[in-house]
Amino acid sequence: MDTNIFAIGDTINVGDFKITVIGYRRSERELSFTIGEGNEVYFIDVVIANRGDKAKNFESISRMFGFRLRGEGFSRVAPHAVATTLAFHGGSILPGKVIRGELGYEIPRGSRNNALQIHLEGSTEIFSVNMNRVSETPPNPDALHSLVTGAEFAIGESVKIGDIEFIVNGTRRIRTEPGSAFTGYAGGTYLLVDVAITNHGDETELITAITAYRMLVLRDTRGFLYHGGMRLDDVMPGSTLRGEARFRVPEAVTDLELFVRPNLFRVQDIFVVSLD
Repeated sequence: MDTNIFAIGDTINVGDFKITVIGYRRSERELSFTIGEGNEVYFIDVVIANRGDKAKNFESISRMFGFRLRGEGFSRVAPHAVATTLAFHGGSILPGKVIRGELGYEIPRGSRNNALQIHLEGSTEIFSVNMNRVSETPPNPDALHSLVTGAEFAIGESVKIGDIEFIVNGTRRIRTEPGSAFTGYAGGTYLLVDVAITNHGDETELITAITAYRMLVLRDTRGFLYHGGMRLDDVMPGSTLRGEARFRVPEAVTDLELFVRPNLFRVQDIFVVSLD
């Protein structure tokens, strides 16, 4: 297999995709899982842009691009599932759009000379990012997000996919303290998106908790994706279900888009609602 060497900030062309490593951070303590003695979690900030003309479904970004980390004292470590951005665990990348998140690797504390390896499924090439080198052109993730998709709508616009009609009625922000009844343990800033779903067909539309989790995904201008939660139920024929989808977001984030995927098995039905 061929190996191509890159630095942080370089753009790597992998098939129809452009991959850029923005940087990394180290952590010795995580609330979501226990780190082994003598280890740390090495988070790599990655941007993936789809420059093709078709949407790409994936079950796992890590599996699709073969992301593995190598360094002194360890070899080809796969990302830690809990430490990796949820959006990287499955979803879609629309044509002309990007996703951004962190790959988290549990490695020996203080390991040096780390390199991220990328191996696209079905390819013979291996791309390696030297995490000790930075491109002569500083990484600018915002420049990767100038592309738009034609399937964009605004708040208040009706979008009909088959017998199902979607309308985003508005948004509001709230801030909560840890332990509040609204958010459970986690406090912070939340964006609430008012969504109405109407069934114009003759059969009940089944919307499970898993469907709701994958149906609505928030994206900011940097490409970060945020999964939310919404209390939904089956939509009877001729009825409308309305509620607020809840997303925990950074306090200062703006220019948000809501990706709506009405059918988990039909990526061509995805549309985007601009929230700002």
